[in-house]
Amino acid sequence: MVRPDNRRTLVDALRPLPGTRLDCAVGTTYTLNLTTLLMVPAAHALLDAGQSGDSEDEAPEGLTPIGLLDALHRTADRITLFCDAAQIAPPLHRRRALLGFIEQAVVPVTAPRGGAFHPKLWALRHVDEAGRPTFRLLVATRNLTFDRCWDTITVLESDPGGQRLAGIGDLVRGLPALSVTSLPDARHKPIAALADELDAVRFAPPEGFRNLRLHVFGLDEGPWPFPKSCHRLLVVSPFLSSTTLQRLPTATTRRALMSRPEALSAAGQAASTYECFTLNSAVLDDAPDVPRASRDDPRRVQDGLHAKLYVTDDATGTSWWTGSANATGAAFERNVEVLLQLDTTAERHSVRALLQQRREGDPERRTFRDLLLSWEAEDGHEPADDNRDELDEVRRAVTAIPFTATVAESEPGRYEVTYRSDKPLPLPAGVEVRCRPATVAQLDQPSVFDTEGRLVFCTSATLTNLSAFLVIELTLAGLSTVFVVRCTLHGEPEDRRQRLIADLVGDAHRLVRYLLALLADDELPLNGEEVDRVGAYDWTGADLERLPLTEVMLRALAKDPGRLREVADLLKTVRDGGGQLPDGLDGLWDAVWHVAQEDIHG
Repeated sequence: MVRPDNRRTLVDALRPLPGTRLDCAVGTTYTLNLTTLLMVPAAHALLDAGQSGDSEDEAPEGLTPIGLLDALHRTADRITLFCDAAQIAPPLHRRRALLGFIEQAVVPVTAPRGGAFHPKLWALRHVDEAGRPTFRLLVATRNLTFDRCWDTITVLESDPGGQRLAGIGDLVRGLPALSVTSLPDARHKPIAALADELDAVRFAPPEGFRNLRLHVFGLDEGPWPFPKSCHRLLVVSPFLSSTTLQRLPTATTRRALMSRPEALSAAGQAASTYECFTLNSAVLDDAPDVPRASRDDPRRVQDGLHAKLYVTDDATGTSWWTGSANATGAAFERNVEVLLQLDTTAERHSVRALLQQRREGDPERRTFRDLLLSWEAEDGHEPADDNRDELDEVRRAVTAIPFTATVAESEPGRYEVTYRSDKPLPLPAGVEVRCRPATVAQLDQPSVFDTEGRLVFCTSATLTNLSAFLVIELTLAGLSTVFVVRCTLHGEPEDRRQRLIADLVGDAHRLVRYLLALLADDELPLNGEEVDRVGAYDWTGADLERLPLTEVMLRALAKDPGRLREVADLLKTVRDGGGQLPDGLDGLWDAVWHVAQEDIHG
């Protein structure tokens, strides 16, 4: 636990065990970059391809766009992510055409007490080939973004000999009620079913820990989670408030606090009652800044300390609390937050052990104490900027308003889309507004408002540019904040997803690459270079005979004929969408599918 040499990416933590597949996933995050959400299905594509990634920040090497499309097609409807409505960042320039697959997976929410929706949690249900379920719970400090921070994540696996985690079912069950707009039944019912199952699931604590307990704040009046006093106290929190620091347990032996330098300076006298530390920046990469952006603009890439951890030693042992809650008044009074409590009697998990310095001759492996640098108060703080904070408040007010997008086909394959806010936007004087669909890199059209002050934005789009995600830019006195609202779509083509797949894989090269990604298995793995190499063929019948496509089809026929249903559905979608199959593929597929149907139907 909390060892510098024990690193695990979010992609790794989300990836199911071999022999299982994702059946349902419910996640929460404060800040969301839409591009990173594509990495959740990618975690399952990587499992299928026998690959592993070093970072959730980018698609790992070997995961091609075709492989990502395959993963989205398989899993997007099984994933629901609840995020703070004011903290959705626009996607990167790459892979915009894939956003249509995750529109319904993103559920913007607001905190009922006016704070932030701040938990970082994943509840996952996996099933094996026989349909037997297993469950995983991730309690993290990591947002679904490109942040380059030091975070922590706790992974709990279901285990019949484990412990029930009271409150987890209620938390998941209550998330839809926080949504800015109502969820459709097709999205709501699987969440409710997962919540009911979680009520009875037993989870195994991490090695050396026991007595799991979940603390949820901001949904009802929950008790203060910490004792009044202890022998030793360690607090790790990037953000602080003086009142909360004073409220935390008093310690008879040692009271240590790890935070950011600017937070320690601002805490003043309250921080002086602790032995203060900052994070050794040598363990992190520097993050690029977004110039002239508001203070909490969701595009900002955060760096430095981001973990939240509270540890106490007393006569009976040690208790840990880890999750999303900072040591601030907002965290425990207004925000929606989650902390997981774990108890232990293992000395290696105690405050004493965590803060113990290595002695000469100790093993070279780094310890938690190696992350810490002693801190002393210094003068000099960033001056306040009222415009920065005002823009963030305006963004939060705008994103609490529902938006709709009405689609009308103007000509075959071309659509007129009207985005509209359901209520007038609360814009102070001097704030300028610009909009664009998230699938478009840049638009110069100005936004307009109706006579009641509702935003109205009209644009023309192709099928691949249709988007429920509207990017909004607010500018005030040279500062800006850019964010995304998810609109409710009206009038979209009923077969939009099928036509989108047909469009994305509709030419001969992309179609065969997609089929290779769809059917490759552990015995015949294909990396990105091998899949892309098929673009060099001319797609004559002779070329098809030289490709691995025939082999992967025959392997699927022999091992699992049911997998070929996906190919049948795909080829039908391509044909119905006007796409053309490569020369020679018709005959090959008809022969394979004829035999597969005999096997499937016995």
